[in-house]
Amino acid sequence: MKKFIKNIIYFLLPITCIVTALLSLYYIADPYDDFKVKENYSWKFRFQKLGDLSTKKLMHTTQHYNSFVLGSSRSCGVYACYLEQKIPHSKFYHYANWNETIGGIEQKLKLALKQGHDLKNVVIYIDNDCTFLKKGKVRTTDHYLLTKQNRIKYVLKHLLFFFKNLDADLIKILLGMGHNITDAPFWNSDLNTNDVNHICNDSIKASYGVVLKDKAHLTKVDSLLALNILYKRPTTQQYNQPKISANEKKSLQEIKALFDKHNTQYYIVLTPLYNQEKISTVDLEILKSYFGDGLYDFSGINAFTNNAYNYVDKEHFQPYVSKSILDSIIKH
Repeated sequence: MKKFIKNIIYFLLPITCIVTALLSLYYIADPYDDFKVKENYSWKFRFQKLGDLSTKKLMHTTQHYNSFVLGSSRSCGVYACYLEQKIPHSKFYHYANWNETIGGIEQKLKLALKQGHDLKNVVIYIDNDCTFLKKGKVRTTDHYLLTKQNRIKYVLKHLLFFFKNLDADLIKILLGMGHNITDAPFWNSDLNTNDVNHICNDSIKASYGVVLKDKAHLTKVDSLLALNILYKRPTTQQYNQPKISANEKKSLQEIKALFDKHNTQYYIVLTPLYNQEKISTVDLEILKSYFGDGLYDFSGINAFTNNAYNYVDKEHFQPYVSKSILDSIIKH
């Protein structure tokens, strides 16, 4: 019996040592920023979720915000530092997420209020293709305070996902060699506004309205057109099917109630997607019933969407498009 137990120990000991070493390296590397409080939280690795990082940054900030930008990755083209320049007495926080849902936007606004921030000004990007998915539910990859998950389960899910997909690049992260990873974004968000992929300064704000016309951009778009990635769109206006569910109506109602309660100046933008599909007339009327003149529709066929060179890929438009939109709707 003793020999059997001894053999079990000899068998388990190296496995235990390996597991302990891997968990220790994971804790030290902290690839999801789950364990350590940081001065800044930026999108460094593809597997990280922007909304999760933005929530962590907001939870640990010492600054007080009275204005917010919310939406999907398309809202990354909204420069909060430019909005602060454009709207007097505003202190903006850029609270974007990947493929954001209306339920996610609702919960982020509520969390911001719970943390003691104000809703003096709010800019929301609504996308025909992702805002009204999941019937208003917060994305499961979002922060546990938004999904109402148990924190331990939330951290464990990150750990399991990381090791389930372990490859050479992830091993580099564990070994502290992150900057050698292939195709990692390594964005650096602004410490004050949380603009996700630039540090705000006078040069950034001055170049915000610049239209990409350099050879590299033109060549890239020409290649996307030739490969039919940037495909030909119908010349007659196409419309989405109605997408807003009963649960999503509740989220819209909750958001509008927050705006009314806090006397919020809001700008709800229907984004100009490359597919040129117009929002459903049914959904448009629902949105108008809540947001009225604060709703701005740039979906469908228009000057922005007609020009393929306004896009960096089939999903995202150039930042100057966002600046043009902001200039057209904010009349302070």
